Amino acid sequence: NTQINNIHGFFGIGPVADVMIEVAVQSGRAVAYATVLDGKGSYSGTSDPTTVLPMVYGSKKVTLLEIGSIQGIDEFSGSATLVNHSGWEAEVRADFYERGMPGVTRSQLLTIRPGEALGYGDFVGEVFGISSTVGTVVLNSLNGALVSATGREFAIQRDESDEQIIGTAGTQLPGLNDADLLAPGGTWHVFGMRQAMAGGERERSHLAVFNPGLENARITVSLFNGSDGAAEGSRSWTLEGQELIHINSVMKKINSEVDGEEKRVEISVDCSVYLHVFRVNTWGDSVTLRAERR
Repeated sequence: NTQINNIHGFFGIGPVADVMIEVAVQSGRAVAYATVLDGKGSYSGTSDPTTVLPMVYGSKKVTLLEIGSIQGIDEFSGSATLVNHSGWEAEVRADFYERGMPGVTRSQLLTIRPGEALGYGDFVGEVFGISSTVGTVVLNSLNGALVSATGREFAIQRDESDEQIIGTAGTQLPGLNDADLLAPGGTWHVFGMRQAMAGGERERSHLAVFNPGLENARITVSLFNGSDGAAEGSRSWTLEGQELIHINSVMKKINSEVDGEEKRVEISVDCSVYLHVFRVNTWGDSVTLRAERR
């Protein structure tokens, strides 16, 4: 087990914003991952890492499910890295779908040089010129180039009395393709969700769902107690074609008397959709939870 600190310094890259690291195993087997620090090191309690998992190839279509900046209890700024895996320049159309607004909000054409890792600190703001909103970004390669994308969300926690930054948290937004769609006929399970209140603090779990098709889609979420499996309710939501919805505190939406224990949910759909599930702990740290198909 080994760790390479400061990739830029290790390879002598210099002041380059984003890079792609290629790992080739010469003999035996290996597992690799990377971390990105949030860059808020001037504040006490910050510089939380975000894990970046490896990918083995790109695709002609990539979806970043929910990315952008929004002002509220926490502040989120979605950075992203786009990579061209092909040996020629990639021509990419980026479509932005604003949360709760069916259809394409804005489109832009991007070019990525062969092997280039193109980085953005505020992807939606820099590419589409849109701020204070969150949405889905779909990247379509127009000339057959294979591309990939990884997004990152950083939540900034502020002290309620003086608004000073006292902590941050990061979570990865993986680039999704057709293999990541939830399709009709299957059941997906999510473990470790929670909805609890402790004094003035709160812990909650959310769902984000994007319907890439043109027809309406329906998602059904059933809630079960984590310890004994007892059923605690079920509810469905309908998405219009090309719509992203965000269901805050989803367990409380299903059962208003939820007891604060860890839960399991079962999810089924009648049309193919993308899903993002995350649990936010009491200090605002967002943790992505993976939906597993039965």
